[in-house]
Amino acid sequence: MLSLTELVALLVKRGVIVVGGVQADGDLSAFPVGIPGVIAAEPARMPARRPTPPTTACCTRPGATY
Repeated sequence: MLSLTELVALLVKRGVIVVGGVQADGDLSAFPVGIPGVIAAEPARMPARRPTPPTTACCTRPGATY
């Protein structure tokens, strides 16, 4: 019987696309992203502060609002 690591490696070898989530600490050697050929995915990071619209731009709604 194959271990999970061996199974994922076999899938990658056969051309199956395997995507794994990156742990919160960013460890890329953890299962399953530590297996060669596995695509590592992590959530998008939002900027600390969202940009605000400039106050000198033309308004698109009545009442001088965006």
